[in-house]
Amino acid sequence: MKVLQIYRKPNPSFFSIEKVFTILAPYFEREVQLKAVYMPSFTSGLLSVFKNIAFGRRFRQYGVCHVTGDVHYMVLAYQASKTILTIHDCVFLYNYKGLRKAVLKFLLLDLPVRHARVITTISAFTKADIVRYTGCRPEKVVVIPNPAGDRIIFAPKPFNEQCPTILFVGTTANKNLERTVEALTGQKCRLCILGFPSAEQLNLLNEAGIDFFLQQNLSEAALNQLYADIDIVLFPSLFEGFGMPVLEAQSAGRILITSNIEPMKSVAGDGAYLVDPYSARSIRLAIAAVTANRQLRDSLIQKGFVNLSAFSRELVAQQYLQLYHSLNTNNT
Repeated sequence: MKVLQIYRKPNPSFFSIEKVFTILAPYFEREVQLKAVYMPSFTSGLLSVFKNIAFGRRFRQYGVCHVTGDVHYMVLAYQASKTILTIHDCVFLYNYKGLRKAVLKFLLLDLPVRHARVITTISAFTKADIVRYTGCRPEKVVVIPNPAGDRIIFAPKPFNEQCPTILFVGTTANKNLERTVEALTGQKCRLCILGFPSAEQLNLLNEAGIDFFLQQNLSEAALNQLYADIDIVLFPSLFEGFGMPVLEAQSAGRILITSNIEPMKSVAGDGAYLVDPYSARSIRLAIAAVTANRQLRDSLIQKGFVNLSAFSRELVAQQYLQLYHSLNTNNT
């Protein structure tokens, strides 16, 4: 059986979608003939959309087609009955308003969902968004979680109770850095920010007197070392399609503090200290609690290891393979 996987144009600043399916590829290749095709243009307007669709049509006879995310409109280039679309989140519906939101909704959600045979998404939270905003049948949308990656490896490290190093991943508005700065003001810790803070965010950090440093564009080895060096992963996000830092923290065997909202709390299971992401006080108390209580830390780490089994690469790959075989059978 042949399976075509469609990817957006590579961007060194955004690679989470590619990582998901790259680590699953060895499991796919045991059963299917896999072909990965990357789009030639970033989605920056209707012209780039048409260019990508025209390019993608060259491969329309290959086999079952799986559009892996972001370029949702690419399903329009392929036979509907042989097409799977993965939607990672509907964040654009929350970030935009007016005409732009309406156009994006039509192009990235309404048309693709209507055309594709099967929709997969990475959390029940995002499935609810898709069904609510498109009116599609709930059974058309299948939840397949992201797999736990293989780039973060557990390395034991004594917890620094005197001055813990806290890793904060991302700097976009949903990541909640501004409220985190409020929570950490006056606290004895080091804050490592993985990402590119804005000038306003840097000013806020400096004005608060927080001891912080930045990490950017890390290699696989450097990212793994970063997780090995820190004490706490703080991920109080306001919105995520899934939240890969949750699984990365658990893979590293580090204390995880994350939001008590979906999908983070479902992805984390029992292996995290959950906080109200809209409350700086809640975040501050969580850091104090895990810093002061070794038994709590050990319990959270062990529960995190247990939670990872639900996100094994082989288990996730088998769920996609079942869909591939199903669509192939129905079209033979």
